[in-house]
Amino acid sequence: MDPKLEWGPEQLRKSKKENLYVRKNGRRKGNIILGTVKILVMGWLLSKAITPWTGLFDWKNVFPNYGYRIEDARKAQANSLVFGSSTIAHHIIPSVLDSITKEQGLIWHNFGFLKTVPPESFNLAGQLINRAQKGEIKVLLFEVLPEEDHKLADAKNLRHVAQFNLIEVIRRIRHLPWKAPGQSESNWEQCEILIRGWAEHLIGFAKKSNYNTPSPPFIPTTATRGFIELTQDTWKTGRLNAEREEWRQSSDSLLAQQVFIAKDFDYRKNLDNPTINWNCVGRVGPIMNQMESLHNKCAKKDIQCIFYFQKLWDTNGCIYFAYLNKWGANDVIETMGYEDHMELYSIEDRYGEQHLLKGGALKLTEDIGEQIAARMR
Repeated sequence: MDPKLEWGPEQLRKSKKENLYVRKNGRRKGNIILGTVKILVMGWLLSKAITPWTGLFDWKNVFPNYGYRIEDARKAQANSLVFGSSTIAHHIIPSVLDSITKEQGLIWHNFGFLKTVPPESFNLAGQLINRAQKGEIKVLLFEVLPEEDHKLADAKNLRHVAQFNLIEVIRRIRHLPWKAPGQSESNWEQCEILIRGWAEHLIGFAKKSNYNTPSPPFIPTTATRGFIELTQDTWKTGRLNAEREEWRQSSDSLLAQQVFIAKDFDYRKNLDNPTINWNCVGRVGPIMNQMESLHNKCAKKDIQCIFYFQKLWDTNGCIYFAYLNKWGANDVIETMGYEDHMELYSIEDRYGEQHLLKGGALKLTEDIGEQIAARMR
């Protein structure tokens, strides 16, 4: 007899028992997954309902200099913004840009902040654009810098936690340099930090007391519309002071190195392959994608988006030439070369290797203003 046909009461009982246990196991797993999803959804809903009421993530609380700068820009009726790190805050004088772009009817405000680099800078600039009414902003000048990895402390730093909502965390994970060789371990570490930051963002309302730490001192810049002048005695401590001390000891050699790099950039501009011997594999795409996204956001609000490359830092050269190759030179300006920007290489105008005193800031602002005006005529 065919064994398949030998099906008696005993086998039937076993079959029912097996099916019963399979169903129970399946239900148990399904209940765990469903329960977890319910908890996450409830946590998200609680966060959405309670966090705004606590004011935990208000800009004046999270990032005071950013929040007050938004108010100052509105009071000044500024319709054009320049966005970037300290090399914008200390280098771009809005009143000088006003005079150069007067024919275009532009009134400028400086949105430069210490350590504001990608991916954070793209997020902060994007939030400004999203909040603006159509026609409120005419021009956004955005400083392109290399990306910096998140530190573990960022997962509990209020300035970062406030930005780590689910959409932003997913955006940052997507734009990690996944195609760069040897970056896999670092990328997964970054993912862990970002996910921890999102969890902190989600339950931040329940831990508000943890964030009651003194905010960095607010630097009033209402009169200068965001510009912060550096003097030879500025910042007795910290990173700027270290830069200043190094400059005092070896300014000639440091400036000679900068001139050499700038001349190398000039030479490369005329090569068929201007990025030869540079290693930027897998690191250009993430920045280019974020530039394209910011440009598209601006286009929807009728804002002219101009990308600014100040120096040949890390991957900047590769990104600059990739941008030219894909989109052309209409919406990009640079001060990375030497021949067209020789006035920027004076020792007397320097605070340090990377930062300028007011005399240098004046020259740099005039250079940038002329480039912007030329693109708008």
